[in-house]
Amino acid sequence: MPRNPPGQNSLGETADATPASLATEAGRLWTWSVAHYQKPGVSDLLISFQDAHNLNVNLILWCHWTATFRGAVETKILREAFAVSNQWAEQVVRPLRNVRRKLKTPSARLNAQRVEALRQMIKQSELDAEAIEQQALEQVAGPIDSHHPPPTDKILSCAKQNLEAYISLANPSNKPTPKALVDLVQKILL
Repeated sequence: MPRNPPGQNSLGETADATPASLATEAGRLWTWSVAHYQKPGVSDLLISFQDAHNLNVNLILWCHWTATFRGAVETKILREAFAVSNQWAEQVVRPLRNVRRKLKTPSARLNAQRVEALRQMIKQSELDAEAIEQQALEQVAGPIDSHHPPPTDKILSCAKQNLEAYISLANPSNKPTPKALVDLVQKILL
């Protein structure tokens, strides 16, 4: 197998040449999610719900986003979102996440810089996969009214209702407490 010149991959591209991120082409849900995910404490809380309760961060955010722009989600729409999201997450997102997490502590025999570079590429692929998942979830939600959101108390109530319905569908063995749900809803939306 021919060796590539230093700093080039098998296509002759320089090592820092990467395809445009799919996340930059994502829709309104992705933009909303990124803005809320970056709020202080939200990312840690979402990851803890993901890890402790086996819940999908994208579906949690979607439950809040739909509450903000549509209100309470009908069961049929929630079931469709759940099916679409679970299939994609199981086949694509979780395997990427698992590989990325394993690469955090590489064997001492491996080149740590190259392993970290690979981990960063996988991290970007994971984000791109999540952006694709959110595009699908946005389509499932159907039309939204981003110009006339309901009052905050209504959004909070609908977000909690959407989240409870999602958790009921997901049926995790370790369900979050009602207080934890209220804290999550308030942390993301307020």
